Amino acid sequence: MALKKLKWLKYLFVNRTEAETEQNYWNEKRKRHIANEHKEGVVVGLGVTEANPPSLSIVVQGGRAIDTEGNDPEVETAQEIDFTSLVPPSGTLTVYLKLSFNEVEVEPYFVDEIGDYQNKYVQDTSVLEATTEVPIAPDLELARIELGAGASEITDAADPLNPGINEIDLRYRKDSTVFVMALQDLTDVDPDEADAFNNMNSPSAGNPVATLQDVVDGVAPVESEVQDARGSQASLDDRLDVMLNEDGSFKGITGIAPSAPLTGGGSAGSIPIGIDLATPTSDGAMSAADKSNLDANTAHSTGDGSDHSEVAANSGHRGTTTGNPHQISHDDLVGTMPPDAHHARDHGIDSAADHNGVSVAIEDNLMAFNAAGLPKDSLLSALHAKKFDAIIMREDYSSDAAAGTALKNALENTAVQSIYVGECPAGQWYQFPDGSPITQADAQLVLFESDARCRWSVTSLANDSLELLEHTIIIGGQFSVEPGGLAGQFGLVVVKNHTTVIGSYIHDVPGIGMMGSYSAYHTEVSNIVGVECRYCTGGPANHGGFYKVRGLTNCRSYDNYWGFEQCYYISGCLAVSNTAHGYYESHNIVSSTAYGNQVGFSSCKEVSGCTSLYNTTAGFASCWPVSGCWSYENPTGFTSCLQAAGCFAQMNTGHGFSACNCAACYSDSNDGDGFWGCQSIVGGYAANNGGDGVDTCSRISGVWSINNGSAGFRSCSYISASVASGNTAANWTGNSFKDADSCN
Repeated sequence: MALKKLKWLKYLFVNRTEAETEQNYWNEKRKRHIANEHKEGVVVGLGVTEANPPSLSIVVQGGRAIDTEGNDPEVETAQEIDFTSLVPPSGTLTVYLKLSFNEVEVEPYFVDEIGDYQNKYVQDTSVLEATTEVPIAPDLELARIELGAGASEITDAADPLNPGINEIDLRYRKDSTVFVMALQDLTDVDPDEADAFNNMNSPSAGNPVATLQDVVDGVAPVESEVQDARGSQASLDDRLDVMLNEDGSFKGITGIAPSAPLTGGGSAGSIPIGIDLATPTSDGAMSAADKSNLDANTAHSTGDGSDHSEVAANSGHRGTTTGNPHQISHDDLVGTMPPDAHHARDHGIDSAADHNGVSVAIEDNLMAFNAAGLPKDSLLSALHAKKFDAIIMREDYSSDAAAGTALKNALENTAVQSIYVGECPAGQWYQFPDGSPITQADAQLVLFESDARCRWSVTSLANDSLELLEHTIIIGGQFSVEPGGLAGQFGLVVVKNHTTVIGSYIHDVPGIGMMGSYSAYHTEVSNIVGVECRYCTGGPANHGGFYKVRGLTNCRSYDNYWGFEQCYYISGCLAVSNTAHGYYESHNIVSSTAYGNQVGFSSCKEVSGCTSLYNTTAGFASCWPVSGCWSYENPTGFTSCLQAAGCFAQMNTGHGFSACNCAACYSDSNDGDGFWGCQSIVGGYAANNGGDGVDTCSRISGVWSINNGSAGFRSCSYISASVASGNTAANWTGNSFKDADSCN
């Protein structure tokens, strides 16, 4: 029911109904605020400890809590609760200490009209009770004890994470601290997980980061994959150098060099080697039959073994003229030579006279020529060719400016729907020497053969690019710039709305490799899949591999100036050995890696499931939100990152997390501090760091700091539900506003 409050007016008579309505408005308003804007549980105090000396009583310190109905029961002074009557005669019995809200009427006064007393006020109070019944909301559980038969005293738990019989168990009480950042504000956290974090007192079965071993087990598969990929090499880069040539192709067997003549036949795979039944000599090997035939013939002998001098000038030669060598004319040959003899008649190649056709020719296929200049079947049908509006055959246009310019004009000025680019001759490129870019306005498909390569030989600075407009698909191909040219200053390959590029390679560009043609904030997305940019220096504008491109999957930026700059929607990509940052001012980055750059991820937003390792300055800098990411062996793991959730910083030479807001983050084995200068840490873990576990941080809840090289918590403030153990220096030093009841 909607609440209403009294409207104070002149001439308004206020009686009991109006007064109770006004009072009810403020009471219900307060209870709704507490119940909906705060969490149930202990707000402050209400610590539960053993009696002094220990007995079957326990001590509840003063404090205040919130229940699910918006009430805030308060215990004003310490109270002892006796459990003697609940000790079981045999076995064990779980006993609960519960806190309930209550109201009592106080301050009675005598009323003449009724001749009796009535109470003037209703006072808030609370009830502490030891019971064997599990507390049900709105009642709150403050502690529980597993009482054993014959128990004589109840003590504090030696191990708070694993209390024993007759020890105080605080694992199931709920805290409603004002210092915990509600994890429901993080859109990528499941509500059940958020409740587990917000309700936790200390690491437990409900805490996703329960123990060091849990995190180690989670990281182990990633470490194993990196080690398997590196093999015996010092790094992944070394491993790639072993497997790949400079042009990115796989290294393999290029020839067989036997140490002795091969005999006896056999094969290497599907390739025959040696000569079967060979008789080796110092000069090589041949078959026994061939050797016998050669040994039986003398020099200059005829086929039947006769001496060549026995052949007269005209003996057995029909249709020849006298003389040596024999002069043969066409008239002499007519009617005198066998059908398969050569002749010198001139006629068109399409004449059927004396022609048997091209061997292994298929009807309606195009003609090609072999290395000897003889015709052969091209294996490309005319019907297939008709599917393409333009075909760039295997020709290098750099030596024929007229042909190159004519083809370029045809591509740009006619309604060409599809382009097929054939394979280049060995060691050659397709070049367009007129010094201007190709702007293809209408093509919907550009298909390259496996080794098709295009190079721009230009010297101007503006618009040197292959522009792919809306709804264009380009598959394969290599793109480069002729040495000395300045193409690519504003993007060698420029992708526009809904452009798809698959499996292309862009390299040696003194500018930008691939660029989006519009602002980084346009809504259209291209599909760039499996494209690699390498050796793109960025030019005077200092860009590099990919700039303002939206929609990148499994792409690689290698040895450029920037890796991925102001790009959107990046998935499964790799930025390696770029001069500046691997990913800079880019958004929506998923499952991608930065390796060996200056900074792995810098000023990026919405980064998830990414890895940054071996960068020279930092793994992640000024990024937010960052979730599920791993920073390994960088100078600093995460610095100035807001909303870092579920992240892992390991073996960095500086701090693991510096000036960040962290939730469920883990900092392990860094040379500096685990967490330094962070404004909020919820559910964190700092272990085995060279410096302090947590230093100069505030608003800390549910954090463990163990086995660090200096202090556990140093110069921190507003600390609750946290643990420090096994640190080389003091576990706690110089801290303020620490909740002693929930921290050890």
